[in-house]
Amino acid sequence: MLTCCLCACSKALMKLSEAEALRSSVKKERNAIDRFEEAIFFSLKGEVCSNVGCVKLAKEMSRQALRLLEKRFPRTRAGAFVKSLWEGLKRAPQATGRASFLPQEARRKKQAWLVQRSRCLALLEDLYSQEGTSGGQRFSRLAALMKANTDSKMHSYQAADSHIGQALN
Repeated sequence: MLTCCLCACSKALMKLSEAEALRSSVKKERNAIDRFEEAIFFSLKGEVCSNVGCVKLAKEMSRQALRLLEKRFPRTRAGAFVKSLWEGLKRAPQATGRASFLPQEARRKKQAWLVQRSRCLALLEDLYSQEGTSGGQRFSRLAALMKANTDSKMHSYQAADSHIGQALN
């Protein structure tokens, strides 16, 4: 069973590499939709790399996806320390009322971006937690904190959708 899964993941990685070659040959505009599609591609490739055991490549793909989703994940311990402080400050109560002022279409697009960010951060958290080093644990905790902040923001958009939906009924 395990070899079958590993074989399927290897095939998926091969197909994703072929898709990447095709994708890079096509001239794309750098608009939000193209960036989102590219982020999904890198996120998926990161998940497949993780399943195959290519941890370093999985981390790089997840970081690339986050970069496209306008969320940076640091590469150094010092960067992780500073980012942890910044993310810790963001845990303070946020202005969730802003989400309700956005049009429904904009809220849904933002939610899709946040869901994808959350997936990438969850994968990074998992990959770094498996390292067993103090640096790995630091990066894992940072990814968990960033994911919690992303999820909190996502819930504020969902709450805005539900409040507006109830007001229309």
